Parts: sequence; C-alpha cells; structure tokens
Amino acid sequence: MQKKQSTVMVIFLLSFFLGVFFPAIQALAAVPVTPHGTARFETNTATINITQNSAVNRRIWTQAIQAWNRTGAFNFIITTTAADISAQADTKLGVNYTGMTFITINQQGYLDHVDAEINPQAFKVYRYSKFEMVNVAEHELGHSIGLNHNPNRASVMYAANRYYGIQAVDIAGVNQFYSSQADSIRIPDRSATFRDPVTDGKKNVSFDKFDPLSFSVCHHTPFVYQIPHTLVEELIKNFTTLSRLAYVYDG
Repeated sequence: MQKKQSTVMVIFLLSFFLGVFFPAIQALAAVPVTPHGTARFETNTATINITQNSAVNRRIWTQAIQAWNRTGAFNFIITTTAADISAQADTKLGVNYTGMTFITINQQGYLDHVDAEINPQAFKVYRYSKFEMVNVAEHELGHSIGLNHNPNRASVMYAANRYYGIQAVDIAGVNQFYSSQADSIRIPDRSATFRDPVTDGKKNVSFDKFDPLSFSVCHHTPFVYQIPHTLVEELIKNFTTLSRLAYVYDG
C-alpha cells in the first residue's frame, strides 16, 4: 500500500514539475538566432591585436578569442602588428558600461577596422568574476564580427550580458551571416558604436542607454529573476528534490 501511495505521489510531483518547467523548456527552445548587422568581414577570419593591454586583460581577451575559435564559426588570428581588430581596455567608459565596440565600414560594405574595449573599472565596481569578464570580451568580439544584440538573455550577445558565454544561437547567427552572399555595393564610409551596459549582480538591475549610433535600441531592464546557467542543472536539482520527497513519504 505504501509503495502504491509512493508511486502516486511521485507521479503527482512529476506532473507538477513538468507543468512548472515545460514552459521554460519551450521558451529556451524558442531563443531567436542572434541577429547581425549589414557589415561583416569579407571572410570568417580576421587578425586581432591585444598587445595594448595589461597581462590580466590580455588573458581575458585571449580566452574570449579561444572561445570563439573553438566554435569553428569564426577564426581570430592574434598578431602583434597592424590588425583588423584592436582589442584593449578602457577605464574612461564610466562605470555604467562594461564594454564598447567601434566599427568602421568601407565603401564596399565590409568591416574595415574595429576597436573593441572592455572596462576594468566597471568590472571592479560591480565585482565581475573572471568568467564574467571573459563573457563580456566574447560579447565585444561578437560585435567586432558583425553581430547585433540578441533580445534574449540566454545569449552572449544580450545587451547587458554578464552570465552567458557563446551559445548555439550566437554560433548560428555567425554561420548564417558568413555563409550568405555579401552585398558588394559601393557606399560612403560609415561607422557605428556599440556601448554595452553593466549588470549589477547584487541589485539585479542593468543600466542601459540608447546610443543613436548603435544598430539596435536597448531599454532599461530590471531583472525579475536570474535564468539558471543551464537547464540541465535546474532539471537535476529538481529531480533530486523529487527523489528525496518520495523517500521521505515512503519512510
């Protein structure tokens, strides 16, 4: 009798669990592919110079570069000479911005040069971990190769990203962009700036501001809750809870 009651209880709890988390699973599956702008490099390879950094910041950029290279979607080649991308640190951005990327587009519509920056001052004030600093650097490199902001938080290209590294939607965005035929029309030289806001992990608030030069518009966004780092972690945690409840009921 106890075993039958225990089985009924487990079925009830599993039903409850699926009712609560199935919408989250559906939402995760519906994360949009990261959008891109109108300009990219001619191929999915670019040189990058990170020499104008402290040893600590060079390590941050290096880890971000390695993360992108591992995806196979884009290949960054580190050089100590003139490069397509200059990556460095800038404490003059103010504490409300973790990074900025300034892109220049040539007359053929391709990216001509990119300056990508991370902000150690904001990292210090808002206590970003090393992992989170690398996420920001990965975000700036995403802008450097033509990606725009993804409105979903589960993307390295979310405007106020702090917690996510490169995701499948980001890789898909790069693959789509660089596998398509680039528009080779002559246009005036253009430039654009992406300023990426800080996220206060303690107050769960992101500070954002519209930049008229940016390709995308962002809004002040208070966090209602933090999305788990991975859905698998959340599933494991809750299945463990269900098992304990079943054990207690059996006893």
